[in-house]
Amino acid sequence: MTITSATDLPPAANLHADVVIIGSGPAGLTIAMELSRAGADVLVLESGGLAATKEGRDLDTGAVVGQPFLFGDIPYGTEDMRIRALGGASGHWAGMCRPLDDIDFHIRPWVTGSGWPLDRAELEPWYRKAEITLRLGTTGWEPEPWYERCQTKALFGSERLETTIYQFSAPVQFGTDFADTLESETGPRVIVGATVVDATLTASGDRISEVAVRRLDGATATATANHAFVLATGGLEVPRLLLAWGQGSAGIGNSSGLVGRGYLDHPHRAAGQVRASLGSNLPPLYGFADAPGDAPPTKVWAGWSPTAEVQEAEGIGHGVAFLRFRDSADSAKAHPTATTEAMGSLVAWGTSADANYATVSVRCEQVPTAASRVTLGTKVDPTGLPRLRVNWQPSAFDERTAHRTVELLAEEFGRAGIGRIEVEPRGKPFANIAVEIGCHPMGSARMSEDPKAGVVGPDLRSHDLTNLYVCSSAVFPTSGAANPTLTIVALAHRLAAELARGRA
Repeated sequence: MTITSATDLPPAANLHADVVIIGSGPAGLTIAMELSRAGADVLVLESGGLAATKEGRDLDTGAVVGQPFLFGDIPYGTEDMRIRALGGASGHWAGMCRPLDDIDFHIRPWVTGSGWPLDRAELEPWYRKAEITLRLGTTGWEPEPWYERCQTKALFGSERLETTIYQFSAPVQFGTDFADTLESETGPRVIVGATVVDATLTASGDRISEVAVRRLDGATATATANHAFVLATGGLEVPRLLLAWGQGSAGIGNSSGLVGRGYLDHPHRAAGQVRASLGSNLPPLYGFADAPGDAPPTKVWAGWSPTAEVQEAEGIGHGVAFLRFRDSADSAKAHPTATTEAMGSLVAWGTSADANYATVSVRCEQVPTAASRVTLGTKVDPTGLPRLRVNWQPSAFDERTAHRTVELLAEEFGRAGIGRIEVEPRGKPFANIAVEIGCHPMGSARMSEDPKAGVVGPDLRSHDLTNLYVCSSAVFPTSGAANPTLTIVALAHRLAAELARGRA
C-alpha cells in the first residue's frame, strides 16, 4: 500500500503480514503484486533504497577468488553484478529475453547435473504471463513468424543449427515502471533500507518463526508471516543469506549441504572472425532488428544454436552464437568482446552497409560442479552479515561446448557458401580467448525432487522449512543458454498462484 523507509519504523518494531518477501527485484515484486491483487497482506523487505547508493554497493561487495569476472576487458566485482535497490537487478539489465528450451529441462546423460524437476510445458502458461509483465511482443519464439514480421528470411538452412530468437524488453525496470501499483491502496507494503540479517526457527526446527531486520544505523526490527516467507534475492544473495542465517555453521535450509554449490553463469567468448561481406545483405533479424507491426515495438536478435539432436550426438551443452559487426579488419573494434559494446552499438553494427567483418560472440550453459560455489568470507559488512566469497569455475566441458558451437557455425557458413569463419582468429588458440561473465548468477540453491539433491522442491519450497520459499535464478538446476529473467518472472507468477491458493 505504501513504500516507506526503515528509518521511519518505531524502535524495535514488530512487522507482520500474510506473506513476507525478502528482495524487491523482478521475482519479489512480481509475487508481491500478484498476491496483493489476490487480497493477501504482503510485506516486501528491501535492503537497498529507492535507488542505488554507495552504501548499498558496499553491502554487495565480496571477494572473487576463482575465474575472474570479466565484463568485456573490465574486471568486475560482486558489487558490479547486481543493484541493491527497489527493483533489484532490473535497474541495470539490457532486457534480453528468451525462455529455456525443452532440452534444457531434460536429464541429459552427457551433461553433469542436468534435469529440472518440471518441464517446459508446465512453465508455458507462466511464460505467457511473464511476457506480459516484461512487455514483450506476441509473435512468440519460433523464427518463422519473425521472418514474416521483419520481412526477411533465414541466412541459411541447416539441419544442425537452428535459429534462436531473443526479444528485448523495454527494458522494464520494476522499481519505477510499477511504482503506481506499489503505491496504490491495494498494493503491497514495501520497506526499503531493511536488511534481513537472521532468521529464527521454531522449536521443531522446520519453520521460520520470525526474521530479524537491521538498518544501517544498527536499529533492529522483526517480521513474522502468517503463511510464508519468500526469499527472492538473486543468485549470489540467496546462498549468502541461507548460509548466514540461523547462527549455525551450515546456515538454514541446508541439510543437503548444497547451498552455494553448483554456482552458474553464462560464459561468453568473442570467439570467431567472419570473413564475408554481410553488412548489405544480412537478413535484419541476425543484426538486431527493430520489428515493425501493430504490436509494441520489439527489438529482436537472432543467433544459432546446435539442435537438441546435435547436442546429444556431439556430447556438448547448450550454446548460442551471434554475429557482431565492425567496419574493417583493422578498426579499433577488430576484436569486440561479447559484452564491451552498449546495446545501441549493435544497431549500428547490424545495419551498416559497409560492415564487411563480424565477430562471432558465443555464450553457453555452464555445467554445475561442486567446485564452482558461493561461500561466506571472514569479513562482515556494516549490517553484520558475512561478505560473499565467490569461486566461479567454468569447466573444460563448457569450453568444448563454446568451441564446438562456433565450429559448427563455421562449417555451416562454408557449406552455404556465405564465407569463412576463423574459429581461432590470427591463430589464437580457443582456450586462450578470454572468458567473460554474463552477469547471470544462477544455480546456488538448486531445485530438485530429492531433498538430498537440492535445496528447494519443484514448488520452490525449502526441503527443510515448510514456510520458506525461494524464487530466484539461484534455484535453476542448469542454466541453458537463455538469459534468466524471463524464466525468473515465470517462476514468480507460478509461485504467486500457488501461494494464493494456499491461503484459500
